[in-house]
Amino acid sequence: MPYTLWDYVDENGVNTIKEWARGLGSDRAKFENKLNMLRTAGADLPPKILSRTHSAHILKLRFFGLAQIQWRPMLCKGPIANDSEFTLLLGAHEKGSKLNPVDADHKAEKLRQKVLANPPARRRLHERNS
Repeated sequence: MPYTLWDYVDENGVNTIKEWARGLGSDRAKFENKLNMLRTAGADLPPKILSRTHSAHILKLRFFGLAQIQWRPMLCKGPIANDSEFTLLLGAHEKGSKLNPVDADHKAEKLRQKVLANPPARRRLHERNS
């Protein structure tokens, strides 16, 4: 079953995931490749690709960039239709085993709560970067 992917939208109507992905440069194709895998396999991806965080509802998608950067976008199942969708919440990365932003999973949880409070205003279907 294919999963639907959503992007978080802030209070100004900005798709923050799309903006974050623009900064990936040549790693954008890797990001979209991992998202295609997520669309197909959902949470059944191997742990080295999709893993839990310290926040109960937040997952991180893992992929490696060219400049020794390990990209870690934060996402959640649902949160509206938990069996058929994921919402990308916050762009993050690891370098030297340190997450940036440091509390990315907690920030992502706050964004998840905003999505739950007003789904039509706080997310839109995933937009690929060209």
